Amino acid sequence: MQTKTIIGLSMNTRMVAFAILRGTFLEHYQISLHKGVFNSEKNDRILKRLQKLTKTYAITDVALLLPYENHSTNHIKSLLESITTYFKKHNLPICTYYSEVLQVICEEGQPKTKKTIMESISRIYPQLQRLYHKEMQNKNKYYVRLFEAIGLAHIHSQSRNKADD
Repeated sequence: MQTKTIIGLSMNTRMVAFAILRGTFLEHYQISLHKGVFNSEKNDRILKRLQKLTKTYAITDVALLLPYENHSTNHIKSLLESITTYFKKHNLPICTYYSEVLQVICEEGQPKTKKTIMESISRIYPQLQRLYHKEMQNKNKYYVRLFEAIGLAHIHSQSRNKADD
């Protein structure tokens, strides 16, 4: 059986977070900030980055975090449509999720907050401990989307493994 390479994506019109999981190994993660007004150039830059990551890491599955309808602007809807079209064109399966799915990462009895979700993710992937502690010091949270993308890729990987069993 081929090892799945999953890209987890969490975004808004200013930030895009990518996490690439090969099997159970967190191979790559990054967050990119796209300042300024959303326009077709920003959309194209994000798509080009996704294309490069897809080719470089031989992505087999896509886990996409969707914003809730009341948090969706026309710009983010346009970006999500472009991303979905790109992956469908390349026959890559896309699974969409909403943020509450990330709560399954928390241990039983823990409050289901962004902080505890990020803490749980940093326990699963110890290389994120430093980033987690840095984020806890930040006045304005910057890495939340990155932890969402990583958690989403992890959850998707777990669900794919169960489906393959």
